[in-house]
Amino acid sequence: MTPAGRNIVTGIEDVGVAIENQDLIRVLILSRYASVRIGLRAMLEGREPIQVIGEVGGAHDIESFPLAPDVVLCEVEEEASDAILRSIAELECGIVVLGLGAEAVPCLIQMPFQGWALIPRESSADEIVAAVQAVAEGLVVLGACATAAFPVSFAEPALLGETVLTSRELEILQLMAEGLPNKQIALGLGISLHTAKFHVAAILAKLGVASRTEAVTNGVRQGLLHL
Repeated sequence: MTPAGRNIVTGIEDVGVAIENQDLIRVLILSRYASVRIGLRAMLEGREPIQVIGEVGGAHDIESFPLAPDVVLCEVEEEASDAILRSIAELECGIVVLGLGAEAVPCLIQMPFQGWALIPRESSADEIVAAVQAVAEGLVVLGACATAAFPVSFAEPALLGETVLTSRELEILQLMAEGLPNKQIALGLGISLHTAKFHVAAILAKLGVASRTEAVTNGVRQGLLHL
């Protein structure tokens, strides 16, 4: 089942953009290994607007954790993944998963996460931070470990040459062509200003341009826009 209004970023390189003025994101770190938890905390600490609120070692610790996270960053192994994912789903938050491959996609799709990401265990600090920010905005982020198994009908991409834009990105590109600023785009689509900025930045990155004008020009050239 496709979550209503969910936008998908296919490729961790597409989320390496800043989301300005994002609210505080409370992150809970989960891994059975203390060394991994320490490493993940070191990657996130000092990276605004992220605040690490704690660490847990497994599904049993999640139930007794006293604070409500916005996003759980978890490094899990396949044999323990089902119980952990279900425990996190009960928190009604977002989740960034490290260490699982395409086999986790069907489970994540069916669970009521606010947003979710499935990225490689070896992702860099910048990539993990970007995934956390995207998930906090209710987006889905797919690394190379999962993209191939993701249902194409869910993402509804427009494939034109080498450019891949989701249906929501095409909608926003059309509004950009009409001269609407981010605030009006957000109001018109019923999304937050931060999410609108994120989508615009993703469009620029995918089209390989530096400005909105260039994006529109490139979009017309590729047949992405109807003027």
